[in-house]
Amino acid sequence: MTERPDIDACPDSATFRQWYYLKEELVAFARANKIKTAGGKFSIPFMEWMKANAGKTLADAVVAAKQIDADKRAGRKQPDQPHNQYNAYTRAYFAHVPDGSQNQLRQL
Repeated sequence: MTERPDIDACPDSATFRQWYYLKEELVAFARANKIKTAGGKFSIPFMEWMKANAGKTLADAVVAAKQIDADKRAGRKQPDQPHNQYNAYTRAYFAHVPDGSQNQLRQL
């Protein structure tokens, strides 16, 4: 394949990764599939899904992203990752000191 496929026509993740898509195209695709367009990066659970599901289609990724987002909205938390102990520490601090601030946390 020498011509870049339309983002909606990518048959699988390998084909998608082979090509460069403009941010505007990615945002339009995300909006059309009801995926959040704000934020700095993908969530850790979604990145783990991507690593564990190489070869799946873009449609599969959309379904997974929607499920992960629904789980998050329902309050189901992902376990803390060993490489991200700061988040676990921060959550524990605010569970113990609900009126605490980020500045107070940083001073500990």
